[in-house]
Amino acid sequence: MKQLTKTLLVALLCAVARANAQFEGLVESRNYTLDDNGIGQHFDMTIWVRRDMVKVRIPTVGGIPGSTVIYRHDRKISWVFNDVEKTYFEVSLAEQSKQQRDQAPDKPRVVRTKRTRKVLGYVCEQIILRRGESETEIWGAKGLGDLAGRLDSLLGNGEGRSPETDTELLGQLQLFPLISATRYNGKVIDSQEVTKIERRPLASDLFVIPPDYKKQSSMEPVEHN
Repeated sequence: MKQLTKTLLVALLCAVARANAQFEGLVESRNYTLDDNGIGQHFDMTIWVRRDMVKVRIPTVGGIPGSTVIYRHDRKISWVFNDVEKTYFEVSLAEQSKQQRDQAPDKPRVVRTKRTRKVLGYVCEQIILRRGESETEIWGAKGLGDLAGRLDSLLGNGEGRSPETDTELLGQLQLFPLISATRYNGKVIDSQEVTKIERRPLASDLFVIPPDYKKQSSMEPVEHN
């Protein structure tokens, strides 16, 4: 679950294009993952974007509690919240970017099928990325450059990134993934579909630490006596 959630976030939050206009609003997606026992789990994810800030929320899935992350590019940090314990810990965006570079997968073989379809009113192109027994099908839109560019710059992941990552490859094609599904030996192991893109003004208090939350030094849950 944790590894797939990271994969889905990378797919949604990393750069796939750049534009001068600034997107402000929210993005919702429907996702699928396998838990540690190989059981499929469905969950929704919401992303809010405002100026130099991004907020990501995933609700509780099965026995796994929900999570909220706020990325503050203005401070070069992110906050990861435990909404059950009402605690949070702080992560350097520079360190997070380094971890993503270190974990970058091998360069895939890219197949442009020349097939197109409309998703949420956007014309999307089908791209297939193949690595060994793994295959990722992506439907990417070219009409969302400002959204992709905002998510890229806000997360601060542009410096020193490996040119072989999926997001860099999509960026070269100027595509933003609206639908993606990864299969291993023919079985879907994760998927993501953007279900809503809404441009609207957002309040700044969406991107702050709640006053009743306490800071932790790590991701470990707080122990109660």
